[in-house]
Amino acid sequence: MPNIEHAAHIYLFVRKEGEASGAKKFEILRYYVHSFEIDGAAAGKTALRRADAATVKSRFEQIRRRGNVVLYIKSTREAPTSLLIEAAKAGAGDFTVSFGVRAVRDGAITMSSTSVQAKGSFAEPPIPVDGKPPLLKVKLTLAAPTFYYGVREKNKMNLQKVET
Repeated sequence: MPNIEHAAHIYLFVRKEGEASGAKKFEILRYYVHSFEIDGAAAGKTALRRADAATVKSRFEQIRRRGNVVLYIKSTREAPTSLLIEAAKAGAGDFTVSFGVRAVRDGAITMSSTSVQAKGSFAEPPIPVDGKPPLLKVKLTLAAPTFYYGVREKNKMNLQKVET
């Protein structure tokens, strides 16, 4: 029987003022997400290693309806969470968010993909939370999030916008 796991990532596209020319550029922050929850939803934290596809899809529908997500992010050498804390302190109040979860079979083949894209802002400053592993809690507000879902069919990912 194939081993199916869920893996999640978030990209934040933060607008930065150019130093000399005043031109605007983007800094892209990418993190792997350990778990997530939706503020105000009845369901608690969703641990991705134990989630199934139906649960993930349901949670993303809640993200779309409620316009928020609380992420628990593990710091790595390649993606230190200190950059998120600095961005929040610097007032990076308006950025583009792409949060996605994919189901992976045997560590190699993506079976399904669920994602949400929106303009975002920090609902509150990110804070460290104790645990194993230690994580950073990042609460985001999302403006008019767009929800996508797709499954692999004939070796091609068919990702489509979900309308309600």
